[in-house]
Amino acid sequence: METAINQYIKTHNGLVHIESNLTADRFHDLIFVFDLPNLSENKAIYSGKQILEHILKKGVSIALALLNNKTIVGYAILDYPNAEDRWAGLLNGETVMELKAVEVLREFRNHGIARRLLGHLFFDIRLDKKIVYLTAY
Repeated sequence: METAINQYIKTHNGLVHIESNLTADRFHDLIFVFDLPNLSENKAIYSGKQILEHILKKGVSIALALLNNKTIVGYAILDYPNAEDRWAGLLNGETVMELKAVEVLREFRNHGIARRLLGHLFFDIRLDKKIVYLTAY
């Protein structure tokens, strides 16, 4: 897998760094603020650091937006479809990937962070031979 270009975004809350191709050790040291109690209508899709750690161990693509290189303020996940999804059986299941989530904390929105997170996910040349889809709910 190629290493994506380092990107920094200046926000009113500080400097945000976009990072992908993380190791489990690097991820373990990060602070996941999406764990904080939220109103139910604003709850994150992946609301626990343990869930993201499990996804990372599966070897899928995760891009993170990090405040001060330590606090996760956004993430994007590209994963293989769940076994029960209709796409899972298509072309042996390894050819198809789903954009599972793109989330940015409300106070960091409108700085182009989500766009840059997606850019990091799709930088991987292995995706040239895959079908990538998004299911919006």
